[in-house]
Amino acid sequence: MTITDDTRDTARDMPRDTLSDEEARVAARAEWHASGGTLTGKQLAERFGRSAKWGQNQRAAAEREAADRAAGGPSPTVPRHDTPAAAPVPRAAYPSTPSRAPRPAPAGPAKEEPVPRQGSGAVQWITAAAVAAVAVVAAAASYSHMHELAVQAGEGEMARVLPLSVDGLVVAATMTLLSARRAGRKAGALPWLALFLGLGASLAANVAAAEPTVVGRLVAAWPPVALALSFELLLRQTRAQ
Repeated sequence: MTITDDTRDTARDMPRDTLSDEEARVAARAEWHASGGTLTGKQLAERFGRSAKWGQNQRAAAEREAADRAAGGPSPTVPRHDTPAAAPVPRAAYPSTPSRAPRPAPAGPAKEEPVPRQGSGAVQWITAAAVAAVAVVAAAASYSHMHELAVQAGEGEMARVLPLSVDGLVVAATMTLLSARRAGRKAGALPWLALFLGLGASLAANVAAAEPTVVGRLVAAWPPVALALSFELLLRQTRAQ
C-alpha cells in the first residue's frame, strides 16, 4: 500500500499491541515525522517494544522519506498486507494511545566537582600588575627615545605623537591576544605580527638613541625585552586557568 499522511496517522493511533509488523513500521515513521525528526532510534524502539536496531532502521527510513518529500520525489511504498483492506480505517475507530515516556537513564556515580585552585586569581592579578608596571617603564623609555629620533629626523610637531603609534600598536595587539585567550579561541597571526612589530620598533629606537657603547645599548634594549617576556608569562598563566 502507498504510505500517505492518512495511513501514517491511522497506524500511529492504533493500539501498539495490535499492530502488525508493517503497521508498526508505518506508525514508527509517523511518530518520527510528527516529532519533527527529534526522536532517536532508541526512543522509537522503546515506544513500540522493538529492538534498538529496529528503531534505528525505522528512523533511517523516515529520514529517507523526508528527503524524498523535500526533493519532490514519489512517496515510498511498502508491500501489501496479507489481510485485505479496502480503505484506511478512520482515526476515530481506534482509541488514542498515549506515547510511552522515555525511560530515565540509570543513575551513575556522582561526578566530583573540580576543586578551584586557591590563590590562582591572586597570582594572575599580581602577574598582570607586574606586566603593567613593566609596560609603563617600557612605554616611557620607548616614547623618550622615539621622540628624540623623530626630532632628529625633522618631524617637527609630529615628533610628539609619532611614538604613540608604536605604543598604541603594542597595546592593541596585547588586548586582542588576551581577549582571544579568555574566550578560548585562537587570535590568529595578525595580533602576533602587530605585537612583534611594535616591540621591534621600540627596541630599535631604544638602541639607536642609546649611548654608543655596549653597556648603553644593552640597558636601552632591556625594557622592550622585559615587556615581551612578562607578557608571555601572563599569557601562560591565562592559558592554565
